[in-house]
Amino acid sequence: MIVRSASVELRKALGVTFKTLARATNIMCTVIYYERDNVVPFHKHKSRIYC
Repeated sequence: MIVRSASVELRKALGVTFKTLARATNIMCTVIYYERDNVVPFHKHKSRIYC
Protein backbone atom coordinates (compact mmCIF):
# COMPACT_ATOMS: atom_id res chain seq x y z
CA MET A 1 0.00 0.00 0.00
CA ILE A 2 1.24 3.50 -0.83
CA VAL A 3 0.14 6.48 1.29
CA ARG A 4 0.71 10.23 1.41
CA SER A 5 3.27 11.48 3.91
CA ALA A 6 0.74 13.84 5.52
CA SER A 7 -1.57 10.92 6.39
CA VAL A 8 1.07 8.81 8.18
CA GLU A 9 2.00 9.10 11.86
CA LEU A 10 5.63 9.49 12.88
CA ARG A 11 7.24 6.37 14.31
CA LYS A 12 10.50 5.87 16.18
CA ALA A 13 12.94 2.95 16.09
CA LEU A 14 16.63 2.69 16.98
CA GLY A 15 16.46 6.33 18.07
CA VAL A 16 15.39 7.65 14.65
CA THR A 17 12.03 9.19 13.73
CA PHE A 18 10.50 8.05 10.43
CA LYS A 19 7.33 7.55 8.36
CA THR A 20 6.53 4.39 6.39
CA LEU A 21 5.10 5.45 3.02
CA ALA A 22 4.85 2.07 1.29
CA ARG A 23 5.16 -1.54 2.34
CA ALA A 24 4.80 -4.86 0.54
CA THR A 25 6.16 -8.39 0.94
CA ASN A 26 9.82 -7.62 0.17
CA ILE A 27 9.94 -3.83 0.09
CA MET A 28 9.44 -0.85 2.37
CA CYS A 29 9.80 2.86 1.57
CA THR A 30 10.42 5.26 4.44
CA VAL A 31 11.17 8.92 5.04
CA ILE A 32 13.74 9.21 7.82
CA TYR A 33 14.06 12.37 9.92
CA TYR A 34 17.64 12.41 11.19
CA GLU A 35 18.47 14.84 13.96
CA ARG A 36 21.84 16.21 14.95
CA ASP A 37 22.23 13.98 18.01
CA ASN A 38 20.97 10.71 16.45
CA VAL A 39 23.26 7.75 16.95
CA VAL A 40 21.91 4.81 14.96
CA PRO A 41 23.33 1.38 15.80
CA PHE A 42 24.66 -0.55 12.81
CA HIS A 43 22.07 -2.93 11.38
CA LYS A 44 21.26 -4.61 8.05
CA HIS A 45 18.22 -5.43 5.97
CA LYS A 46 18.22 -8.27 3.43
CA SER A 47 17.00 -6.16 0.52
CA ARG A 48 18.27 -2.67 1.33
CA ILE A 49 18.47 -0.25 -1.60
CA TYR A 50 19.71 3.31 -1.08
CA CYS A 51 18.15 6.12 -3.08
